[in-house]
Amino acid sequence: MFERIKPHTASHGQTRRGFIGSAGVLVLTGTAGFAAGLVRDEVVDRGKEAVVGFLTEPSLPPPAAGYAISPRSIEAFKPQAADYQLAALEAWQSGRSMTDLPDVCRPRATQTFKAANGLRFVRAIGGGLRLWGSEIEGLPLVQAFDAEYGRWCATRLNKCNLDQEPVAEMVAAVFRLRDGTTIDATYLSLQLPYPNGDVISISKPIKVRTV
Repeated sequence: MFERIKPHTASHGQTRRGFIGSAGVLVLTGTAGFAAGLVRDEVVDRGKEAVVGFLTEPSLPPPAAGYAISPRSIEAFKPQAADYQLAALEAWQSGRSMTDLPDVCRPRATQTFKAANGLRFVRAIGGGLRLWGSEIEGLPLVQAFDAEYGRWCATRLNKCNLDQEPVAEMVAAVFRLRDGTTIDATYLSLQLPYPNGDVISISKPIKVRTV
């Protein structure tokens, strides 16, 4: 299943035409399988006439930028994973707490918890992808510089918490920084849940660029 999300419109953001075009770049960089899946997922996930029209009628206005995910089984994830992601997975499987991660992965892990008001807060921001700075620590993800993207991330983390199963995903996201700069990021995400509501997220950057 793929996350169903609202289109995210940014006045300086990359268009959906550019977003799907980025998938074509991935074909040239040796990740053809993901790129093909991304374009397919965009059609399946959006499932709307506007997207179908865009693919068949070039004269139509391009859709807005947004986010897409391609789930990975844990076994399929392992060969693609970074050593710090594998260390976190092994620690989680052995029952170690979120705050007792191995040194190799602790600096890269974003630690989150679910507060009494139901919002997902950031306890510590990791350096794996570093989309946010330390200013987000102690705040809910919905207060991130791109609130729509932060809300989408919080929804994924909350689902991981409900399922109580590790989640591996290839993610493609286009969003804006506080200063209006648009970021086009592709990354491999690992989410690990704990019974008390904590969830850690550790990401391996594949491609991060400004557009």
